Amino acid sequence: MKKISPSQSRFAVITTILSITFFFLLHHYIKTNQYNFILPIAVGYSILMFFNGLINGYYDHGKLTTIDKGFIYHLLTFLIVNLTSLGFILLQPDPVFSYTQLWLQLFPWGLGLYIHYLCVRNSIQGYSNEELFK
Repeated sequence: MKKISPSQSRFAVITTILSITFFFLLHHYIKTNQYNFILPIAVGYSILMFFNGLINGYYDHGKLTTIDKGFIYHLLTFLIVNLTSLGFILLQPDPVFSYTQLWLQLFPWGLGLYIHYLCVRNSIQGYSNEELFK
């Protein structure tokens, strides 16, 4: 990836803000034993993230890379959400999240990202695999 497009930059900023807000609210509601608010904020976060990717991906007209744009958005989301999750584990004096939960989130999603990478790698047109992935 040579350069991130303006749409991808906006996506990354909005994803960071949404993820920090989500993990903060999740931590607050778990800490105060208000479990009935967890499902609505999780659904709201999912919907907002969906529209964030949909809108920014739709307006991403830059031809900056031969790699599938969907993979780049997938990679950005993976990195931002997992780093935000790790930050909440490290920065909270009494965390309600644990490293086990982070690993349970990281491995299946990482496997899906790797599969997405393999599919993208095989679908690049006009270049040989040897030229792109040395």
